[in-house]
Amino acid sequence: MKKVLSLVLSVLCLCSFATTSVFAENNTSTKEDPYIEARYSDFSMVFATLHLKDSGFYEISGGAASYKDILIEVTVTLEACGYDGVYRPVDGFEWNGSGYASALTYATRDLPGGSYRTHTHAKCSSNGTVLETVDAYSDVVFVPY
Repeated sequence: MKKVLSLVLSVLCLCSFATTSVFAENNTSTKEDPYIEARYSDFSMVFATLHLKDSGFYEISGGAASYKDILIEVTVTLEACGYDGVYRPVDGFEWNGSGYASALTYATRDLPGGSYRTHTHAKCSSNGTVLETVDAYSDVVFVPY
């Protein structure tokens, strides 16, 4: 009896492995579109940028948007790379913005030499209840010494 039971369980295990379904989209990157798009439940986009302007100053910006009419709050922070390779916020380089359906904040600053990135922390809420929070980072920018 034990042999029959073990045989039946073995067959059931093999059948369960053979019929496993995968529900994944066939989303391969192409040369024309090499990026993978993030999926949010309440945000339609979240971004962080850091780039050199023609004036020689750096523009630090970040924002978020939603398809819904909900409160969006963003905090944009400039982060510098320390000697240990860890990015930390730079004192005095934090900006906040808020609005319904979208929020954006930016600043233009002269930066000393080093490696920097922008960090955007976005939060959306409705009737005082936080629905979703998302963090986005810009590419690292090296400012010459």
